[in-house]
Amino acid sequence: MDGQAVVLAYMTVLDAPGLVPETWPDGRPISAALLAAVGSPGPGPVTEPPAPRYLDVLMHQTHGSAEIRSTLERRAYGMLGS
Repeated sequence: MDGQAVVLAYMTVLDAPGLVPETWPDGRPISAALLAAVGSPGPGPVTEPPAPRYLDVLMHQTHGSAEIRSTLERRAYGMLGS
């Protein structure tokens, strides 16, 4: 691909009535074993754009969602200014 590009990824957060395995029996957690099995994406050439893998995007979104939730919870409990 030549030039710049934007990759849009969407993540849905659902409220499950119980534990995730009860609602989605085929679902699998993201575990340390999975991350170790796939390994690090490794550095690429500094002159080239990064080539994130699906797992890298998922982990980035998960981390971002946790940060947003934490900020909203602290704001709700008056620990942050609005």
